[in-house]
Amino acid sequence: MGLLSVSNDLWKGPEPNFFMKGGNGKMRKKRVSKAVLVTGVLVLALLAHQSHAYDLAEYYPLTQGFLWQYRETEDGHQEYRTEYIEGYEEVQGVTTVKRLELDGEYECLLFDPVQGLLEYKDCEPWWGYELYDPPLNYLPAQMDVGETHSGSSTATMFDPSGQPAGTATIDYSVTLEGVESIRVSAGYFYECLRFSITDSWDSGEQGKEEGQGTSWLAKGVGLVKEEWTAT
Repeated sequence: MGLLSVSNDLWKGPEPNFFMKGGNGKMRKKRVSKAVLVTGVLVLALLAHQSHAYDLAEYYPLTQGFLWQYRETEDGHQEYRTEYIEGYEEVQGVTTVKRLELDGEYECLLFDPVQGLLEYKDCEPWWGYELYDPPLNYLPAQMDVGETHSGSSTATMFDPSGQPAGTATIDYSVTLEGVESIRVSAGYFYECLRFSITDSWDSGEQGKEEGQGTSWLAKGVGLVKEEWTAT
């Protein structure tokens, strides 16, 4: 499998009821196999840090009506991706929040005050959907700079008709590396949390894919920048 490098930065948002003329802010795996070009982020200031446990719910809002638009650089060209929070779905007996894209893809999420950000389901209508057991938990409820959070989950895949289509094991590790102020297309964001992420997707006979990246989260905004490389 080839090398993937991709860059996303926040173009607009979050704004309630924002109107788009046409049309990926996910702290999670990217499973593709082509080479693409990554663009850098301008880091303007590395802030002095004192020990402090950050409440990560403030950095990954799931507020109904919020909308984000991202500029994605891939394979030498750019495209714009829109994500928004709208509606709820019950998954495994839990009422989750839906974070959607304009093409119909969506995730079922919940920010638990004890466990942190939980992802129960990922749906791509043209491909099917995945259920995670236990839910993916890339962000704990609280984290201090230098801390690492790890986990694993089993993904059960279903085709568009709802028939089982295989399973995979997901392992991941997230480290809060620092606090930075950065500039992206949407503007200047102060005191963003910078995370390094590694994960792997092992589907047995279909092979194993691994990825690593860096994500920046701004308080009250969410993901403002992401760089990701996968093999």
